Amino acid sequence: MDELRYKRYIDKITYIQDKLHNFKPIPASVLEKDGILYGVQSSIEATMDTISMVIKDLGRNVKADKENIEFLVKNNFIPNELGEF
Repeated sequence: MDELRYKRYIDKITYIQDKLHNFKPIPASVLEKDGILYGVQSSIEATMDTISMVIKDLGRNVKADKENIEFLVKNNFIPNELGEF
């Protein structure tokens, strides 16, 4: 894996960690609630992007999110519990 690709993984994972670290279960205002929801949504998108990157780097064709997750579970890259819908 080249350095640029590695950096992209690190950036995605760091973004996800930052958003989860700043998660507040009880927002103080509607604006804060909207910000939290955006953070959750963008973290999910970043997670799915990362999964797609892994699939591609394994030499497989990237498919829909559910199929990509099922592939990772089936091939023991992630535990069954993480792949449940």
